[in-house]
Amino acid sequence: MKKTKLGQILIRSLNEAIEYEKGRKELKTSTISVPESAREWSNREIAQIRKERFKVSQPIFASILSVRPATIRAWEQGLKRPSGAAARLLEVAEAEPETFTRLIAKAHARKR
Repeated sequence: MKKTKLGQILIRSLNEAIEYEKGRKELKTSTISVPESAREWSNREIAQIRKERFKVSQPIFASILSVRPATIRAWEQGLKRPSGAAARLLEVAEAEPETFTRLIAKAHARKR
């Protein structure tokens, strides 16, 4: 029977798992803390970040976050709420606005 590369990797991995289970092999482990789900945002909070932290219009803020301007409008009017990933992105925008400034600068540098 021909052994495939994937098959060889699976066999090697299973043998390692058996050796670990028998106490004959140490495995590299790491522990991480998984953050809670992103918090919910009110329309006022979103507008406040845009106006006070970034001092930009809705279309510019939409470009910064890589969403459509209609999305920012809907959030700020309370018609929609940011989903999980978008809510997390807003958390980063609030806590680390400099990150977005650096990304914008990099984008402009690439265009030149």
